[in-house]
Amino acid sequence: MVCFGVFGVVVFQGKHKGMFSQLKDMEVFHMVGVHCVAHRTNLVIQIFSSFPMVSRSEGWLQNLFAYFS
Repeated sequence: MVCFGVFGVVVFQGKHKGMFSQLKDMEVFHMVGVHCVAHRTNLVIQIFSSFPMVSRSEGWLQNLFAYFS
Protein backbone atom coordinates (compact mmCIF):
# COMPACT_ATOMS: atom_id res chain seq x y z
CA MET A 1 0.00 0.00 0.00
CA VAL A 2 1.49 3.30 -1.06
CA CYS A 3 -1.11 5.83 0.09
CA PHE A 4 -4.30 5.74 2.12
CA GLY A 5 -6.50 8.78 2.80
CA VAL A 6 -9.64 9.09 4.87
CA PHE A 7 -11.70 12.16 5.75
CA GLY A 8 -12.67 12.26 9.39
CA VAL A 9 -10.30 12.41 12.32
CA VAL A 10 -12.17 9.82 14.39
CA VAL A 11 -12.32 7.35 11.52
CA PHE A 12 -8.68 7.78 10.66
CA GLN A 13 -6.92 8.56 13.94
CA GLY A 14 -8.99 6.80 16.62
CA LYS A 15 -6.70 5.59 19.42
CA HIS A 16 -7.79 1.95 19.35
CA LYS A 17 -10.49 1.52 16.71
CA GLY A 18 -9.41 3.97 14.02
CA MET A 19 -8.56 2.79 10.53
CA PHE A 20 -4.93 3.86 10.97
CA SER A 21 -4.56 1.82 14.17
CA GLN A 22 -6.16 -1.25 12.64
CA LEU A 23 -3.99 -1.13 9.50
CA LYS A 24 -0.83 -0.57 11.51
CA ASP A 25 -1.65 -3.50 13.80
CA MET A 26 -2.29 -5.79 10.82
CA GLU A 27 0.71 -5.57 8.55
CA VAL A 28 1.63 -2.00 7.70
CA PHE A 29 4.19 -1.25 10.42
CA HIS A 30 5.96 1.52 8.52
CA MET A 31 2.75 3.55 8.08
CA VAL A 32 2.80 7.15 9.31
CA GLY A 33 -0.39 8.94 10.36
CA VAL A 34 -0.65 12.62 9.46
CA HIS A 35 -3.40 14.97 10.60
CA CYS A 36 -4.98 17.34 8.12
CA VAL A 37 -3.00 20.60 8.09
CA ALA A 38 -6.14 22.70 7.56
CA HIS A 39 -7.84 21.08 10.56
CA ARG A 40 -4.80 21.61 12.77
CA THR A 41 -4.59 25.27 11.70
CA ASN A 42 -8.29 25.74 12.46
CA LEU A 43 -7.83 24.28 15.96
CA VAL A 44 -4.90 26.63 16.64
CA ILE A 45 -6.88 29.66 15.45
CA GLN A 46 -9.79 28.69 17.70
CA ILE A 47 -7.44 28.54 20.70
CA PHE A 48 -5.78 31.86 19.85
CA SER A 49 -9.18 33.52 19.32
CA SER A 50 -9.87 33.14 23.05
CA PHE A 51 -7.13 35.72 23.80
CA PRO A 52 -8.52 39.29 23.92
CA MET A 53 -5.78 40.89 21.81
CA VAL A 54 -6.16 38.30 19.03
CA SER A 55 -9.95 38.57 19.20
CA ARG A 56 -9.79 42.37 18.75
CA SER A 57 -7.37 41.99 15.83
CA GLU A 58 -9.61 39.40 14.24
CA GLY A 59 -12.61 41.72 14.57
CA TRP A 60 -10.63 44.58 13.07
CA LEU A 61 -9.61 42.42 10.09
CA GLN A 62 -13.20 41.28 9.56
CA ASN A 63 -14.38 44.90 9.53
CA LEU A 64 -11.63 45.83 7.10
CA PHE A 65 -12.60 42.96 4.80
CA ALA A 66 -16.28 43.91 4.99
CA TYR A 67 -15.44 47.53 4.13
CA PHE A 68 -13.43 46.64 1.02
CA SER A 69 -15.74 43.90 -0.18
